[in-house]
Amino acid sequence: MYSPNARYRYRGMPSYIPYEGPKRWHMISGVTFGVLICTWAFSGLLSMEPFEWLSGDQEEAGKIDAALRGGALRLEAFAAKSPVTAIKQAGIEGKRIDFVSFDGLPYYLIRSSAGRSRIVPMQGEAMDQFDRGAILRIAREACRPATVEEARVVSHYDAYYLDRHGQHPLPAFLVRLNDANRSWFYIDLKTAQLVEAYDRMSRWNRWLYHGLHSWNFPWLYNHRPAWDAMMIVLLAGGLALGVTAVVLAFQVVGRSWRSAARNGRKILTNEQTSDLS
Repeated sequence: MYSPNARYRYRGMPSYIPYEGPKRWHMISGVTFGVLICTWAFSGLLSMEPFEWLSGDQEEAGKIDAALRGGALRLEAFAAKSPVTAIKQAGIEGKRIDFVSFDGLPYYLIRSSAGRSRIVPMQGEAMDQFDRGAILRIAREACRPATVEEARVVSHYDAYYLDRHGQHPLPAFLVRLNDANRSWFYIDLKTAQLVEAYDRMSRWNRWLYHGLHSWNFPWLYNHRPAWDAMMIVLLAGGLALGVTAVVLAFQVVGRSWRSAARNGRKILTNEQTSDLS
Protein backbone atom coordinates (compact mmCIF):
# COMPACT_ATOMS: atom_id res chain seq x y z
CA MET A 1 0.00 0.00 0.00
CA TYR A 2 2.99 2.32 0.37
CA SER A 3 3.33 4.63 -2.66
CA PRO A 4 6.88 5.87 -3.38
CA ASN A 5 5.37 8.34 -5.86
CA ALA A 6 3.00 9.81 -3.24
CA ARG A 7 -0.09 9.13 -5.38
CA TYR A 8 -2.42 9.41 -2.39
CA ARG A 9 -3.88 12.57 -0.86
CA TYR A 10 -3.85 13.44 2.83
CA ARG A 11 -5.31 16.75 3.97
CA GLY A 12 -5.02 18.06 0.45
CA MET A 13 -1.32 17.17 0.13
CA PRO A 14 0.44 14.30 -1.67
CA SER A 15 0.91 11.34 0.63
CA TYR A 16 2.78 8.05 0.56
CA ILE A 17 0.16 6.39 2.78
CA PRO A 18 -3.55 6.05 1.89
CA TYR A 19 -4.86 6.05 5.47
CA GLU A 20 -5.64 8.53 8.20
CA GLY A 21 -6.15 8.33 11.95
CA PRO A 22 -4.88 5.31 13.92
CA LYS A 23 -4.55 3.28 10.74
CA ARG A 24 -2.12 5.83 9.33
CA TRP A 25 0.04 5.77 12.46
CA HIS A 26 -0.11 1.98 12.50
CA MET A 27 1.24 1.83 8.97
CA ILE A 28 3.95 4.41 9.71
CA SER A 29 5.17 2.50 12.74
CA GLY A 30 4.89 -0.79 10.87
CA VAL A 31 6.90 0.43 7.88
CA THR A 32 9.50 1.98 10.19
CA PHE A 33 9.86 -0.77 12.79
CA GLY A 34 8.14 -3.78 11.24
CA VAL A 35 11.27 -5.47 9.89
CA LEU A 36 13.07 -5.07 13.23
CA ILE A 37 10.06 -6.45 15.09
CA CYS A 38 10.05 -9.50 12.82
CA THR A 39 13.78 -10.11 13.40
CA TRP A 40 13.24 -9.66 17.15
CA ALA A 41 10.43 -12.23 17.13
CA PHE A 42 12.53 -14.62 15.04
CA SER A 43 15.53 -14.33 17.36
CA GLY A 44 13.24 -14.81 20.36
CA LEU A 45 12.03 -18.10 18.90
CA LEU A 46 15.66 -19.21 18.63
CA SER A 47 15.92 -18.99 22.43
CA MET A 48 13.63 -22.04 22.51
CA GLU A 49 16.33 -23.91 20.53
CA PRO A 50 14.13 -25.23 17.70
CA PHE A 51 17.30 -26.11 15.80
CA GLU A 52 19.74 -27.97 18.01
CA TRP A 53 22.55 -27.45 15.54
CA LEU A 54 22.63 -23.73 16.37
CA SER A 55 23.86 -24.48 19.90
CA GLY A 56 27.00 -26.03 18.44
CA ASP A 57 29.11 -28.99 19.45
CA GLN A 58 30.56 -28.69 22.96
CA GLU A 59 32.68 -31.85 22.78
CA GLU A 60 35.96 -30.00 22.22
CA ALA A 61 35.08 -27.50 24.95
CA GLY A 62 34.56 -30.37 27.38
CA LYS A 63 37.95 -31.82 26.49
CA ILE A 64 39.72 -28.49 27.02
CA ASP A 65 37.96 -27.83 30.32
CA ALA A 66 38.76 -31.30 31.68
CA ALA A 67 42.38 -31.04 30.54
CA LEU A 68 42.83 -27.68 32.27
CA ARG A 69 41.70 -29.23 35.55
CA GLY A 70 43.88 -32.29 35.06
CA GLY A 71 41.65 -34.62 37.01
CA ALA A 72 39.42 -34.60 40.06
CA LEU A 73 40.13 -32.13 42.87
CA ARG A 74 41.71 -33.87 45.89
CA LEU A 75 41.55 -31.96 49.17
CA GLU A 76 44.43 -33.96 50.67
CA ALA A 77 46.68 -32.38 48.04
CA PHE A 78 46.35 -29.05 49.91
CA ALA A 79 47.85 -30.40 53.12
CA ALA A 80 51.28 -29.01 52.22
CA LYS A 81 50.11 -25.45 52.84
CA SER A 82 47.27 -24.20 55.04
CA PRO A 83 44.70 -21.67 53.78
CA VAL A 84 45.87 -19.16 56.41
CA THR A 85 49.43 -19.36 55.10
CA ALA A 86 48.17 -19.03 51.53
CA ILE A 87 46.22 -15.85 52.36
CA LYS A 88 49.28 -14.31 53.99
CA GLN A 89 51.43 -15.26 51.01
CA ALA A 90 48.94 -13.78 48.54
CA GLY A 91 49.61 -10.27 49.85
CA ILE A 92 46.02 -9.08 49.43
CA GLU A 93 43.08 -8.79 51.80
CA GLY A 94 41.43 -12.11 51.04
CA LYS A 95 37.65 -12.27 51.09
CA ARG A 96 37.22 -15.63 49.42
CA ILE A 97 39.48 -18.63 48.92
CA ASP A 98 38.94 -21.27 46.24
CA PHE A 99 40.55 -24.69 46.04
CA VAL A 100 41.39 -25.20 42.36
CA SER A 101 43.28 -27.70 40.26
CA PHE A 102 45.33 -26.82 37.20
CA ASP A 103 47.10 -29.45 35.13
CA GLY A 104 46.60 -31.89 38.00
CA LEU A 105 48.31 -29.67 40.60
CA PRO A 106 46.55 -27.96 43.55
CA TYR A 107 46.39 -24.17 43.88
CA TYR A 108 44.71 -21.69 46.19
CA LEU A 109 42.86 -18.87 44.44
CA ILE A 110 42.58 -15.90 46.80
CA ARG A 111 40.01 -13.22 45.91
CA SER A 112 39.62 -9.77 47.47
CA SER A 113 36.54 -7.58 47.77
CA ALA A 114 38.13 -5.13 45.31
CA GLY A 115 38.05 -7.74 42.53
CA ARG A 116 41.73 -8.65 42.72
CA SER A 117 42.89 -12.24 42.81
CA ARG A 118 46.14 -14.06 43.47
CA ILE A 119 47.18 -17.65 42.80
CA VAL A 120 49.14 -19.46 45.49
CA PRO A 121 50.73 -22.84 44.61
CA MET A 122 51.74 -25.46 47.15
CA GLN A 123 55.37 -24.80 46.24
CA GLY A 124 56.68 -21.42 45.10
CA GLU A 125 55.59 -17.80 45.19
CA ALA A 126 52.17 -16.30 44.62
CA MET A 127 51.38 -15.13 41.07
CA ASP A 128 48.75 -13.07 39.30
CA GLN A 129 48.11 -15.40 36.35
CA PHE A 130 48.62 -18.95 35.27
CA ASP A 131 51.35 -19.57 32.72
CA ARG A 132 49.90 -19.06 29.25
CA GLY A 133 52.53 -21.42 27.83
CA ALA A 134 51.24 -24.20 30.07
CA ILE A 135 47.65 -23.40 29.04
CA LEU A 136 48.62 -23.57 25.37
CA ARG A 137 50.43 -26.89 25.88
CA ILE A 138 47.37 -28.38 27.60
CA ALA A 139 45.07 -27.14 24.82
CA ARG A 140 47.32 -28.62 22.14
CA GLU A 141 47.40 -32.01 23.82
CA ALA A 142 43.65 -32.05 24.51
CA CYS A 143 42.50 -31.15 21.00
CA ARG A 144 44.60 -33.63 19.01
CA PRO A 145 44.51 -34.48 16.11
CA ALA A 146 43.43 -30.90 15.51
CA THR A 147 46.10 -28.25 15.88
CA VAL A 148 46.12 -24.73 17.28
CA GLU A 149 45.74 -22.11 14.56
CA GLU A 150 46.05 -19.04 16.79
CA ALA A 151 46.75 -18.32 20.45
CA ARG A 152 46.84 -14.80 21.88
CA VAL A 153 45.94 -12.72 24.90
CA VAL A 154 42.68 -10.75 24.69
CA SER A 155 42.89 -7.57 26.75
CA HIS A 156 39.64 -5.99 25.55
CA TYR A 157 36.20 -7.35 24.73
CA ASP A 158 35.73 -8.34 21.09
CA ALA A 159 32.79 -9.41 18.91
CA TYR A 160 32.46 -12.78 20.64
CA TYR A 161 34.00 -12.27 24.05
CA LEU A 162 31.99 -9.46 25.60
CA ASP A 163 29.74 -8.76 28.54
CA ARG A 164 27.42 -5.77 28.83
CA HIS A 165 27.88 -5.82 32.61
CA GLY A 166 31.66 -6.18 32.38
CA GLN A 167 31.73 -9.42 34.38
CA HIS A 168 33.69 -11.52 31.89
CA PRO A 169 37.28 -11.56 33.20
CA LEU A 170 40.11 -9.81 31.41
CA PRO A 171 42.70 -10.59 30.24
CA ALA A 172 41.64 -13.84 28.59
CA PHE A 173 43.59 -16.31 26.50
CA LEU A 174 42.10 -17.03 23.07
CA VAL A 175 42.85 -20.41 21.52
CA ARG A 176 41.59 -21.08 17.99
CA LEU A 177 41.70 -24.56 16.48
CA ASN A 178 41.73 -25.62 12.84
CA ASP A 179 39.34 -28.50 13.47
CA ALA A 180 36.24 -29.18 11.37
CA ASN A 181 34.09 -26.98 13.64
CA ARG A 182 36.58 -24.08 13.73
CA SER A 183 36.45 -24.05 17.53
CA TRP A 184 37.38 -21.00 19.63
CA PHE A 185 38.05 -20.96 23.36
CA TYR A 186 38.40 -18.04 25.77
CA ILE A 187 40.25 -19.02 28.95
CA ASP A 188 40.56 -16.84 32.03
CA LEU A 189 44.28 -16.43 32.77
CA LYS A 190 43.61 -15.68 36.45
CA THR A 191 41.68 -18.88 37.11
CA ALA A 192 42.59 -21.13 34.13
CA GLN A 193 38.86 -21.70 33.62
CA LEU A 194 37.08 -21.89 30.29
CA VAL A 195 34.79 -18.84 30.06
CA GLU A 196 33.45 -18.95 26.49
CA ALA A 197 33.53 -21.57 23.74
CA TYR A 198 32.38 -21.15 20.15
CA ASP A 199 32.30 -23.25 17.05
CA ARG A 200 30.99 -22.54 13.55
CA MET A 201 27.33 -23.00 14.49
CA SER A 202 27.38 -21.26 17.87
CA ARG A 203 28.94 -18.22 16.21
CA TRP A 204 25.87 -18.08 13.96
CA ASN A 205 23.71 -18.33 17.07
CA ARG A 206 25.65 -15.48 18.66
CA TRP A 207 24.55 -13.11 15.87
CA LEU A 208 21.09 -14.53 15.10
CA TYR A 209 19.98 -14.67 18.74
CA HIS A 210 22.07 -12.35 20.89
CA GLY A 211 22.69 -9.91 18.06
CA LEU A 212 19.15 -9.57 16.71
CA HIS A 213 17.31 -10.03 20.01
CA SER A 214 19.38 -7.87 22.36
CA TRP A 215 21.31 -5.77 19.86
CA ASN A 216 24.40 -7.28 21.39
CA PHE A 217 26.91 -5.53 19.15
CA PRO A 218 30.37 -4.42 20.33
CA TRP A 219 30.20 -1.01 18.66
CA LEU A 220 27.05 -0.22 20.65
CA TYR A 221 28.34 -1.56 23.96
CA ASN A 222 31.59 0.33 23.59
CA HIS A 223 29.76 3.63 23.17
CA ARG A 224 27.18 3.59 25.92
CA PRO A 225 24.63 5.13 26.23
CA ALA A 226 24.28 4.54 22.46
CA TRP A 227 22.89 1.07 23.16
CA ASP A 228 20.42 2.46 25.74
CA ALA A 229 19.19 5.15 23.34
CA MET A 230 18.79 2.62 20.54
CA MET A 231 16.80 0.26 22.75
CA ILE A 232 14.51 3.07 23.94
CA VAL A 233 13.76 4.06 20.32
CA LEU A 234 13.07 0.46 19.30
CA LEU A 235 10.87 -0.18 22.34
CA ALA A 236 8.92 3.01 21.63
CA GLY A 237 8.40 1.90 18.03
CA GLY A 238 7.22 -1.53 19.11
CA LEU A 239 4.88 0.04 21.65
CA ALA A 240 3.42 2.38 19.01
CA LEU A 241 2.83 -0.52 16.63
CA GLY A 242 1.18 -2.58 19.37
CA VAL A 243 -1.04 0.22 20.70
CA THR A 244 -2.28 1.25 17.25
CA ALA A 245 -2.99 -2.41 16.46
CA VAL A 246 -5.12 -2.72 19.60
CA VAL A 247 -7.00 0.49 18.72
CA LEU A 248 -7.72 -0.81 15.22
CA ALA A 249 -8.83 -4.16 16.63
CA PHE A 250 -11.32 -2.47 18.96
CA GLN A 251 -12.63 -0.42 16.02
CA VAL A 252 -13.18 -3.57 13.96
CA VAL A 253 -14.89 -5.34 16.86
CA GLY A 254 -17.02 -2.27 17.53
CA ARG A 255 -18.15 -2.13 13.90
CA SER A 256 -18.95 -5.85 13.97
CA TRP A 257 -21.03 -5.47 17.11
CA ARG A 258 -22.91 -2.48 15.73
CA SER A 259 -23.52 -4.30 12.45
CA ALA A 260 -24.76 -7.39 14.31
CA ALA A 261 -27.03 -5.24 16.46
CA ARG A 262 -28.54 -3.52 13.40
CA ASN A 263 -29.09 -6.86 11.68
CA GLY A 264 -30.72 -8.20 14.83
CA ARG A 265 -33.11 -5.25 15.02
CA LYS A 266 -34.00 -5.67 11.33
CA ILE A 267 -34.75 -9.36 11.83
CA LEU A 268 -36.85 -8.57 14.91
CA THR A 269 -38.77 -5.86 13.05
CA ASN A 270 -39.43 -8.16 10.08
CA GLU A 271 -40.69 -10.89 12.42
CA GLN A 272 -43.00 -8.45 14.19
CA THR A 273 -44.34 -7.16 10.86
CA SER A 274 -44.93 -10.71 9.68
CA ASP A 275 -46.84 -11.53 12.87
CA LEU A 276 -49.06 -8.48 12.46
CA SER A 277 -49.87 -9.34 8.90
